[in-house]
Amino acid sequence: MKKPGGDIVWLTALILLALLPRLFILHTRGFEIFHSDQAIVGLMGKHILEGKPMVYFYGQAYMGSLEAFMAALMFSLFGMSLFSLQLAPLIFYLGFLVVNYFLFKKCFGKPMAILTNFFLALSPAYLTVLSMTALGGYPETLFFGSLVLLGIIYNPKATRFLFEKRNLVAFLTALAAGIGFWVNNLILMYFIAAVLFILFHGRPPESRPTPSVLPAGCGAGLRRIKKILFLEELNLPRILRVLLLLWHIYLVFFVVLNLLSFILGPKEWLPNPPFHVKILKHLFLILAFEIVGLWLFKQGLRKFAQVIASYAPWILGFLLGSSPAWLYSLLGGEGMRMIHASSMIYAKDLPHQLFHVLGVGFVREVMGIPFHFLYQWKGAESLAAWGMVPVVFFPVIYFFTLGKRGQVSESTRSKYLSAFPIYLLFVVLFICLFNNLTAGRYLCPLHAVVAFFFAFSIVHLWNQKRRPLAIILFSLIVFNRLYTNLQYFITLPSGKNFRQGIENTIQFLQGERIKAAYVPGDFSYLLTFFSKEAVVFAPYHSYDRYPRYSALADREERVAYLFEESNAFYSIFQNSIDSHKIPYQKTWIMPFLIYTLDRSLKSEKGWVP
Repeated sequence: MKKPGGDIVWLTALILLALLPRLFILHTRGFEIFHSDQAIVGLMGKHILEGKPMVYFYGQAYMGSLEAFMAALMFSLFGMSLFSLQLAPLIFYLGFLVVNYFLFKKCFGKPMAILTNFFLALSPAYLTVLSMTALGGYPETLFFGSLVLLGIIYNPKATRFLFEKRNLVAFLTALAAGIGFWVNNLILMYFIAAVLFILFHGRPPESRPTPSVLPAGCGAGLRRIKKILFLEELNLPRILRVLLLLWHIYLVFFVVLNLLSFILGPKEWLPNPPFHVKILKHLFLILAFEIVGLWLFKQGLRKFAQVIASYAPWILGFLLGSSPAWLYSLLGGEGMRMIHASSMIYAKDLPHQLFHVLGVGFVREVMGIPFHFLYQWKGAESLAAWGMVPVVFFPVIYFFTLGKRGQVSESTRSKYLSAFPIYLLFVVLFICLFNNLTAGRYLCPLHAVVAFFFAFSIVHLWNQKRRPLAIILFSLIVFNRLYTNLQYFITLPSGKNFRQGIENTIQFLQGERIKAAYVPGDFSYLLTFFSKEAVVFAPYHSYDRYPRYSALADREERVAYLFEESNAFYSIFQNSIDSHKIPYQKTWIMPFLIYTLDRSLKSEKGWVP
């Protein structure tokens, strides 16, 4: 008999394990992990409270502003502060732990759910930082992506009426997918993993393909594609068949040409760069309309209406969830930016790219620390970090070779090989490999996969009566997590003096009655956030993600220019204003050299910066 509230007890313990250390870190080292991109989210939250919401992250029309709305909620509850801002992504990360618990419990049972989420609560240092970093949408991607997988696993095929229980689940799943798509396109990784799960698990067990029969299935699929390309199944008018056949030949030619460009690299007679994304996007849109049109020709409008009605929960949910994105575009806003062709790679780059994705990206995610810290750490710190590599790869190898050692049946092995973490693993690595995405934040879905390998190995070793080995593996992982997290935050350079310098700078400018200043781009939004826009800092020598700041600074007569002492440009600036005999006041407040100018006073040569 199940104990009531058992899940609540475990979830409470896991949430406290994740929450309490992070609250301590935010209190003691929150400023050290803060930077200008996070300040933008904070400023957006302030603007939302002032009645000026924005659909997208300032300057990045592909990342929704949901995190800024959460920051606005935190500001309304606790006041506008750095601590309140960093709570916004943390709430979504805690939500991810809750959803992930039920996801793994549904698929693999309660012990796997507890252990997997234990390793996500006691996360690697990199994920610990990311879970508190307001970058616009990465903890949200983990939350909504897991929510989509949970909904798919509970209800892979929902039809009929919207408010039946199964279809309400479908609607809510699609709603989460739509919101996640608006927030961050990275959720496409989860979408692809969900589609693969449906292909393998949305059928009766006897008809479900297993890895051993995939080649035969691929052959049948290729024969099916051939029939479609050559229109062998449709009784179309002859002229239409000829036109469609020519179109298919052109499409195949275009794809082959791009594949050649990918394999051979830049050539004068080949398109450069490979895979012209904008052209390819339009071609496949036309192809999609063609497929729908031919299907309508074959099935008729009535059948089409029935299919649309049966998938109404999915369609309505996704449209509603993603409505901020497409409504914004329809009303004339800047549309969602697609992946640019320059981010694609050639075949000759694959070995180097594979090293970066696996050797730098994946291993960094496994170790859980930024790579540059490995060069700073010496002795025991470096040994603990590098020692995590074999500790992690043992569970991975153990998982994939389990059936071949005869310890489980082939059906059990196929079940685990077809599980959603495996799909997610290969989808993430494939997309990152071919789209030149090696930064740790793009690989963040892999943390759940790695935690799954840990939990699976420990549970299986325990059940196989190899408990000493299971205890050793568990202890090594926990020790590494604790040690590398501790070392990471201890070795972070102290920001106490820098923060005091920022506060002194803002107080000085307010005392001088200066409302706008120019500052290097890395500091503009950070300083504006800490001043709460009492002084607006516009970036120079970089793109202003919120152009109103630059416009305001350009209108002000009395302004300040801030330079770091290491910035060589300040000497050029001073020579210019000296040569034009422009009056100014020069002040040094660590870490800035501040030039205060009154632009209403014209120089002898009429030049005013």
